[in-house]
Amino acid sequence: MKIYKIGHSCFTLKQGNTTILTDPGQFSSDNLEREEMRKIRNVNAVLVTHVHGDHLNTDSLKAIMGNNPNVEVIGNQEVHGLLGGEGIEVHTVKDKEEFLVGDFKLQAFETDHGFIHKTISAVRNTGYLFNGVVYHPGDALFAPPGEIELLGVPFGAPWATIGQLIDYAIEVHPRRVTPSHDGLLRELGPFQSLSTKMLGEVGIEFIPLRPGEEYEV
Repeated sequence: MKIYKIGHSCFTLKQGNTTILTDPGQFSSDNLEREEMRKIRNVNAVLVTHVHGDHLNTDSLKAIMGNNPNVEVIGNQEVHGLLGGEGIEVHTVKDKEEFLVGDFKLQAFETDHGFIHKTISAVRNTGYLFNGVVYHPGDALFAPPGEIELLGVPFGAPWATIGQLIDYAIEVHPRRVTPSHDGLLRELGPFQSLSTKMLGEVGIEFIPLRPGEEYEV
């Protein structure tokens, strides 16, 4: 499986003849509009974790759909409700639902978004498990079942401390961790140095995948 980082929580994952794109949000929009990003073709599905703008920018999504007329948009009921108002059809998935997209077997895990503040109502967040080995959590620290090869961890999220994020990675205990949700950071800084040290001590490798870089699982 090849994983290519576009920016923030937006990645493409390729397995065989299938390409899936995740979370085309506002902090990845500039990258999506660059010349090399416009070359992304043959996307079979777009997975959306939740309705926040940094994970779902409708202009970016419509551009992707224009370049990939047969693409399937997948998300939870709140994503369905939001995009339905834009005239976009959504394949709605439920908690623990398993489904296929080409060469990918996926499972959805729906929980509340990470706690921000008592005055802010939590939206629903759906994380996605790819072929049982790669997990994209969106904005919730849910520990998926099984032995995870690569875990995306939302470093830079304003709703979690670096300690909580490192503890989350240790709880899941994948072989490797890569940053997601880092579009608000100028650089990874202590998120990289502390994570490399502390996760390395328990046998987890930190992979600082940056926009425009690819990693193969």
